[in-house]
Amino acid sequence: EQPTVPQVRLGEWISEGWDMFAKQWQTWVLIILTFVLVQIVAMVPGGILVGVLDAGRDPGDGASPIGLIISLLANVLNLVLGSFLMAGGFRTAFKQLRGGQISVGDLFSGGDVFLWLIPAQLLIPLIAGIGLFLCVVPGLIAYGLLFFTIPLIVVGGVNAFEAMRRSFETTKQNLLMFTLFPIVVWLIAISGALGCGVGLLATV
Repeated sequence: EQPTVPQVRLGEWISEGWDMFAKQWQTWVLIILTFVLVQIVAMVPGGILVGVLDAGRDPGDGASPIGLIISLLANVLNLVLGSFLMAGGFRTAFKQLRGGQISVGDLFSGGDVFLWLIPAQLLIPLIAGIGLFLCVVPGLIAYGLLFFTIPLIVVGGVNAFEAMRRSFETTKQNLLMFTLFPIVVWLIAISGALGCGVGLLATV
């Protein structure tokens, strides 16, 4: 059975997203701040330890082997923790979309699905990165084709590879608009980064 072709309505989607944020903006600001704070706190011990281990080394020698291992482990932790929080963030958005009242605690509700976000977050940038290297446009198309991957994992309960397949099968039928939509979203996020980044609390 062929998936229904989604009609991409850029203005309406962005407007609906803003309306959702505006209705519970205090909670969303707290959720975003918590997201960032948790990741920063998780990275601090590793950064301090690497700094201590490499304090007496000549900068020309580079990082110590132990420091490199710690840095690698810290990046793995950041990926896992980021995937966990992202799963909770998407689940929070869908909870509100269905009429629920959200809370900061909902950010930690993605424990049953977040492991599949890890390969998705590795594969999507890799595929898109290769495309961006090939004259940019193929990378933008890749992001458009894989647009629904993470929501499908979080809400659909499917693994990363099945989610990528379903996203591809759906978005390829309206490829131009799904290629344009991520660009518009990025532009909005960039605009939010202006003014010392305060606008990111809304645009994220």
